[in-house]
Amino acid sequence: MSNISPERDIFGILLDFPAEKDFINNYYISVLEYQPFASWQRIMHLNPGSTFLLALQMDYLMSSGGDVAILEKQIEQRKGYIIEREKNDKDTSEQVAESLAEQFQKLLSHTEKRAWKYLSAMKSWSAGNFEKAYRDYVSVLLSNPTDLFAVKRAQLMGLILGNPGKIYGASLKISEWAESIPSKKNTTDKKNYSRSDDPRRYWYGMHAFSLEQIGDWRRAETIAQKGLQWFHDIEVEIDPWLLHSCVHICHNAAKWGDCIEYLEKNMEKYNLENLHVFLYTHFWWHLAITYIEKALVDAKALVGGNKPADVSYDNRMSFSTALRNCKMIIRDHLWDCHFQKESNKNPQGSILSDPQVQLNLLGVLWQVRKYAGKDEESVNAMVVEPKAASSSENDLKSSSESDGISGDHDFNSEILIPLTYCACRFSELQPYFVKNVDLLLDILFLGMLPTAAERRAFHEEMVAFSESSKGGNSGNLKTAAEMGEVVCDILDLTGEIFADVNLGVKNNKILQASRKRLHLLDWSCLGNSWEQRAVLEVL
Repeated sequence: MSNISPERDIFGILLDFPAEKDFINNYYISVLEYQPFASWQRIMHLNPGSTFLLALQMDYLMSSGGDVAILEKQIEQRKGYIIEREKNDKDTSEQVAESLAEQFQKLLSHTEKRAWKYLSAMKSWSAGNFEKAYRDYVSVLLSNPTDLFAVKRAQLMGLILGNPGKIYGASLKISEWAESIPSKKNTTDKKNYSRSDDPRRYWYGMHAFSLEQIGDWRRAETIAQKGLQWFHDIEVEIDPWLLHSCVHICHNAAKWGDCIEYLEKNMEKYNLENLHVFLYTHFWWHLAITYIEKALVDAKALVGGNKPADVSYDNRMSFSTALRNCKMIIRDHLWDCHFQKESNKNPQGSILSDPQVQLNLLGVLWQVRKYAGKDEESVNAMVVEPKAASSSENDLKSSSESDGISGDHDFNSEILIPLTYCACRFSELQPYFVKNVDLLLDILFLGMLPTAAERRAFHEEMVAFSESSKGGNSGNLKTAAEMGEVVCDILDLTGEIFADVNLGVKNNKILQASRKRLHLLDWSCLGNSWEQRAVLEVL
């Protein structure tokens, strides 16, 4: 018992070994603040004395795509020991008079139970049984109602499942504790609000996000504002996930100008050295989409004669500006910059292989390709009054000269997005793509394949995988495969992806039926959040 002490982590939960405390707390913070994987990786620098440290090491390997087999043997070796010790705990708990050592033993049994619930959740996560993984993480909260990290992981499972209720339900379980933070006026000890002492500030971004997912935007904004005020009071930089929730609020309210200003201002302080690659590229995805949405609104307002008060020819976002900005985002933040550095490296562990990086890139490409081969005038006409307009030979010639497969970018071309631009980026991504990792990513990848034969072949692989799966996610896999079939049907009817079609095809009953069928399917099967899945609306 000499190495046992009643140390507690930043959530106030008992730990087994004092030497592990800083490693455990730093891991919590690295994940909750969306620090780069290099910060998470420090959890691997210590040989685990406790099962819980081992569980967090497994969490790191699961999250970063590492080899979990290196820890599985250690986990199996602990099982027999823990089971035997828990038997002894049950015997001592029946004694009327308990020694201090026996009381400690009962508390340590509690920490072990928490650790094994984590490991059970990760085993289900690894097997694709995200429903069970969610239940295991939530079960941790029954006896550890301050475990914000378990909430974060439960929300992740809900996000993978595309289940807003689960995302919301997880953060709601600790809301009473999370909102009990004393205000600055009620304390004279500002140190109580330091990063290590009070982690509840991270809950505001998490809970606001969950409210957004269930469509309760009024309460989401209220929670976000409380979070912003809390960070302002303690003079600490805003939590990146709270910033993300604020971006969603602007997005939902269609405050595109505010959203652009907010993102441009905040992204000045972030880079891949201080922000996780997922959230870094996701913020830039948000900004790219916002540029396009602003251009759409401004074009309709100005050309259509229904001009809002905040839209003028001085502050309007033209399509040429919006798409030029999107190309610069892809070049400097989402893809080209990484491809130039890592294209000759081993794909294992490369940023290019990260599913979320690929998802954010394809999400932008799906949007910008709609305007490929067109100039400003034809895009404005298409937006205000959609009409048949196929690319001319001059468009094709101009696009070929301005941006070939070599990746040469000419922002001065009259053509806003050369026809070859998206194909070039997609061809660079293909060698790094791994199917069946993310269902939305699979659908976006399928939609970018250049020929009907390739799309149908990929869809057949989706069907085969869904039929062979027997895990808890099999229902989502089958629905995603059905969505893949509908996407193939739509693209077969419209020709090239997002290409203009003649009026007869647009009114074709088969096409309309396919689009209706697509909207009747449950898009939540694709996981991720609503604004990411909304890219399918371009079909």
